[in-house]
Amino acid sequence: MYLTVDCAQFESGKIAFYEFCNSEMTNLIHYSLEKFNLLSKIAEITYLVYYSIEKNRAVVYQSGRDSFGDKETIIDGNIQDFNKWYSYKNNVKNKDGKNPSKPFGDILSGGDPYVEKILNQLEDLDFDVLEDDNGRDIIIPALSEVSTYFFDVDLFNVENNDVIEF
Repeated sequence: MYLTVDCAQFESGKIAFYEFCNSEMTNLIHYSLEKFNLLSKIAEITYLVYYSIEKNRAVVYQSGRDSFGDKETIIDGNIQDFNKWYSYKNNVKNKDGKNPSKPFGDILSGGDPYVEKILNQLEDLDFDVLEDDNGRDIIIPALSEVSTYFFDVDLFNVENNDVIEF
């Protein structure tokens, strides 16, 4: 199976994946949970972020951190709680301010239609129906004044752990 990874980062020398789901888009909830479960099998650190800008709500789960199942709640609060946590996670390696990274790319313009077209063909997904914003609505405000150390993965093959970047 091929999928996109909304954000990834190295944490303590390990890859961490982030999947975002606007909980107001009910057609995305199952898809996002499926992605989270697949990514959790590959990476020790995987986060699932459900959010609602309209309701000022954010819930962040992390995979494999508790003995009661497959995820632990890291944040259950408002968007400001998420912004503090996410900007810290993102900028923790830039404490001296001397290592800025590149600015946001296609995330600002609404996604990559080329990648979406390929993913549609490989997995028979319809991004027009899914309306997956890859977390843009919550990521951009959270990192508005912070250099980013996150990166996306255009296509990821979960069977072979192949990364395809365009």
